[in-house]
Parts: sequence; structure tokens; C-alpha cells
Amino acid sequence: EFEGYLDSKIGIPSTNLEDGILADKLGLTYTTVTENLSDGTERIINSARFTGMHRDEAFCAITQQAQDEGVGGHLTSDKLRDWLISRQRYWGTPIPIIHCKSCGTVPVPYKDLPVLLPKVTSFTGKGSSPLSAVTDWINCKCPRCAGNAVRETDTMDTFVDSAWYYFRYTDPHNSDR
Repeated sequence: EFEGYLDSKIGIPSTNLEDGILADKLGLTYTTVTENLSDGTERIINSARFTGMHRDEAFCAITQQAQDEGVGGHLTSDKLRDWLISRQRYWGTPIPIIHCKSCGTVPVPYKDLPVLLPKVTSFTGKGSSPLSAVTDWINCKCPRCAGNAVRETDTMDTFVDSAWYYFRYTDPHNSDR
């Protein structure tokens, strides 16, 4: 009876179609808090002082109220990193970037792709990427100015590179790369 709705995770039946269908099937009551307007935007309804606001305006007002009451607010953190791209580990696809003091962030030239991982014989499980200990791999020349530079030591998550596998299967005899 609930096939297709067992993965319902958001838990907001008034704004998520699947959650709404599941709540209706289970006989759960909920209050609709948004209405779609003819211009494609949404207006907040049944929401106390936020009623009548457009969705973006209400989001800002609710966030401000949470901040004023000391229970929430806008959060900015320079410590959060995109977990699919920047991983501090050995396995995964190397990020093809070189850091140069003179030129800044420089992409690895196409002719030097793919960047191959070096052999790592010791994994401590502590601190930065295991690649950061392989100095003969990290230290390189900048492709722009030929000055001393260092490779990016973070890798892309295996989900990123596995998403490209099917391209190779459709062109297995391509010797370009």
C-alpha cells in the first residue's frame, strides 16, 4: 500500500508531495503553510506573523526571529568543505590543481592528465591527506611560470569518478585518455 513512499525523509507533508501523499494515506493531519501563486512564486499561509509573505521573505524573517531569540540564525563556517570534492585521503581521483606562490591556483595542463596517485606505503590516519607526506609527488613546477609549486593533496570522492565510468565503456578504444 505504501510502495514508493518508504523513503520519505523530509517530513514536511505540506510542502513535499511525497510526504503529503504518505501523510494522507496514514490519516495524519497537517496544516498547509504555502500556496502557489499564478506567477510561480509561493506565499506563506497559516503561519502567524509570517502569513502573507513570499517564501524568500518569510525565510529571512523566520531566520531573523530565530537569531533574535538566540535559538538559530544564519550560519557561516569556513571549516565546512564540499565532502564530495575535497577529501583528505589517498583513494579517489586527485584534484588536478597546482598551487603556485606567484600564479595562484593553476589547473594541471590537459597534456599532463590524468594525475596519477603516487605509491603510499604508510597511512597514519591522523591529520591531513596521506598524499601530503609524499614530498616528491607534492613538490612540482608551476605549469605557467615554471617556479616551485605544490600539488593539491585532497582527492575527489569515489562517487565523483565512478559517475564517469560509463563514458569510458561507450568509447573503450579511445587512446586519447
